[in-house]
Amino acid sequence: MPQTAPPKPKASSIWAELRTQILHGSLKPGDSLPTQQELGTRYGVAEGTVSVAMARLVQEGLITRKRGAGSFVTEQRAVRSRVVDVVRAIPRRPESVPSVPQQHFEPPWLGQLDHHLDDVARQNNWVLRWHHLREDEAAEPDIIEQRFTDAKAVVALVRTAINRPFLTRLDHAGIPMAAIWISRAESGNLPERAAYPQLTPDRQQSAELATEHLVALGYQRIGFAGTTATPWVTGFLNTVTRHRLPMNAAWFVRVDHADDQTIRQSLRELLQGPDRPRALVCETDRFAVDAEAIARELGLSIPEDLALIACMEGSHWQQAKTPLTTIFAPEGEIFRLAVEMAQNTAPTRSHDHRPLLDPVAVPGTLTVRESCGGKIVHGVSDPSSAVARGGERRPDYSSR
Repeated sequence: MPQTAPPKPKASSIWAELRTQILHGSLKPGDSLPTQQELGTRYGVAEGTVSVAMARLVQEGLITRKRGAGSFVTEQRAVRSRVVDVVRAIPRRPESVPSVPQQHFEPPWLGQLDHHLDDVARQNNWVLRWHHLREDEAAEPDIIEQRFTDAKAVVALVRTAINRPFLTRLDHAGIPMAAIWISRAESGNLPERAAYPQLTPDRQQSAELATEHLVALGYQRIGFAGTTATPWVTGFLNTVTRHRLPMNAAWFVRVDHADDQTIRQSLRELLQGPDRPRALVCETDRFAVDAEAIARELGLSIPEDLALIACMEGSHWQQAKTPLTTIFAPEGEIFRLAVEMAQNTAPTRSHDHRPLLDPVAVPGTLTVRESCGGKIVHGVSDPSSAVARGGERRPDYSSR
């Protein structure tokens, strides 16, 4: 069977590679870049594609073009004031589940995060310098001095408390910084207080908002599907208890880093029973899309037989056959706030008597589509307003 050629890199890939070389010092101020023809040959693309990448570097102030001489790396003093260092911790795959694809250990919104951060950076004229650190690299004693001594603002995308010592070392080095908890916080919805700013999507609020939306539409038999992460479960149970809705342990699907087969089997057991729920709050859009597929295999219609809503909109919701109602975590806004907090923080190497700051939980917004019934409504933060702003209450059924 003949092998197919690898896909040609796009302009964004060429831009990203050259940009990384400039920001990390492989290409120094005054260095000349290869010609567009040479870069086109290197990457196997047309010169027009290279031109798009080069124009973006010029727009960012990273290179200058001199007629008849070529393109050169600019003096970095002006650029450095606009650089935002973004640190992403690379998770370690649990040894207990070596067969599970790596992407299943990533937060559901991480796949789109780069694009959102890039958009925010362009809007604010920031230049992002990425650092992808494994846990062992973050623990190296010289990592701060090697990479961050010239940093003007560092935003760390944090997954677990394993990263906490690295954050403390950044803070103690007097580097302006903020942390975004992109996965579950340490023991609940919010991380522990710290001397540096911390932000996180409000997962408990997202689950409450999703469940309240179903309650407002008249559903009573509501189940939950997700992982063992506490915030979403707490938000769901708080709302169910507040409205005194019936609770059944069989209506819960909670798995921890399971593969697709385990998730789908658990959802099948939930939905094929005679006493199944009539609405399902899903932790992520991935769970919701899987639930929809199982429901259709069982002959159930969405939303007539089963209403679905996802507490976190990631990259899967568009795969749903019936447009999926979701809670959107405003990652772009979270990043903008984190950068501003880092830039406005007065760093100090004196650690005595420093006040601890409360973490900031940024609420999500409800986007009503068709999977719960009703018209499409975007940006709704109050479930009752979904009806007032065009959402349609479906008739109450006794089976709900």
